[in-house]
Amino acid sequence: MRVLFLTHFFPPEIGPPQTRILETARDLQQMGHAVAVLTTFPNYPSGEIPAGYRGRVLMREEMEGIPVVRSWLYAAPNRGFLRRSLSHLSFALSALPAATRLPWRPDVIVVDMHPLFLCVTAAILGRWWGVPYVLNAGDLIPEQAVAYGVMRNPIAIRVTRALASFALNHAAQVVPFTRGIEATLRERGIPPERLHLIYYGADVELFQAPIPEGETIPGLESIAPDAFVVMYAGTHGLPHALDTVLDTAELLADEPDVHLLLVGDGGEKPRLVAKARERGLANITFLDPVPRRLLPALYRRADACLVTLRRSDWLRDFALSSKVFDVMAAGRPAIVAAEGETADVVEHACAGLCVPPEDPAALAEAIRALRARPALARQLGENGQRYVAAHVSRQRQSRAFETVLRQAVEAAPEPHAGRAAPSGWARADAGRLTEPLERTEPTAGVSRRVH
Repeated sequence: MRVLFLTHFFPPEIGPPQTRILETARDLQQMGHAVAVLTTFPNYPSGEIPAGYRGRVLMREEMEGIPVVRSWLYAAPNRGFLRRSLSHLSFALSALPAATRLPWRPDVIVVDMHPLFLCVTAAILGRWWGVPYVLNAGDLIPEQAVAYGVMRNPIAIRVTRALASFALNHAAQVVPFTRGIEATLRERGIPPERLHLIYYGADVELFQAPIPEGETIPGLESIAPDAFVVMYAGTHGLPHALDTVLDTAELLADEPDVHLLLVGDGGEKPRLVAKARERGLANITFLDPVPRRLLPALYRRADACLVTLRRSDWLRDFALSSKVFDVMAAGRPAIVAAEGETADVVEHACAGLCVPPEDPAALAEAIRALRARPALARQLGENGQRYVAAHVSRQRQSRAFETVLRQAVEAAPEPHAGRAAPSGWARADAGRLTEPLERTEPTAGVSRRVH
């Protein structure tokens, strides 16, 4: 198969969708399929495009052997509904002419439901080429935006709901990431044979890899070597209830052997950093996002890992934090301050302790329990790692996704005749790509070659 990933989020950005898409694309290529990515310039979550990409309208490069075409967008930070919507729409439009720069006509298109405008782009390209698209439903739109209070305008809600219905009804196959989303889509009339639940999963081998020699994580050395480190690694956003972590740090202020580590970025981070400074919380450290190749070093420094979500009916019923899979794959005990499927997965795997969301006292007690019982902490970590390897490893999830793609292709009508490949690219040969490259530039965490 020739598989095209159409995505707003892609490395060198750091985040769960970026990692999932790159690793799935790489796995599919290793299975013998031709894979390409049509994306935009990295800008998430700050809205700032790095120097190596800035000022370009169109760009072709290669990451880990995968051809990537990037096209223009209006870059905006991940806050403010209007500016983010304009950013999403700008790439959805620029992707249409940029698709002519792809190396071949795909057999199937893969697109995430967020941002929604890109689903319309996938439908247009699919109609143009006569090929199906597979929709990854990690969010319920517009319900998620309404639940977070981001979308309030009744007209905008109706229009968004209509676009979401269009995207779902025209997709050849739909892949929900949680049981709650799967059940809701079934209630909305999506036939069960078109729904395929696939969890995010995680790459166990990544966390077993040796730490790159000579590379360090700035700021990590400031934490006492004998401290019991409790880490949160991920987006610092509204759903993650990280004020609870600050309140927990205050409760643990008289226990100097416990240190809280928050790694990542997001719209809430500047406020959280300022708030921790105002409260004089010396037992908490904030670090910038870490390249994926350094995740083994980061997780090995943690004695336990936090997964936190707000107290919310929507999060309880539909959300599953992908962080739990990385925590378990790294062999670290999870402390989950969340309800619903996020807690259910950890409890089922016997991989951590679960406490009510937004409860600093309960969170502090869970931290004390693991600090006092290192054998329990070690056992919970080992349980989680075994569970991921047996049930939700990235490779296992990629094989399940390959089956979904095959079903979409086999059920589709005969596609239109393929186009000639644009100059500078070679055609897919026996499912693989070979093509000359002009120069090589390093990018953090990925192998990247630029045209």
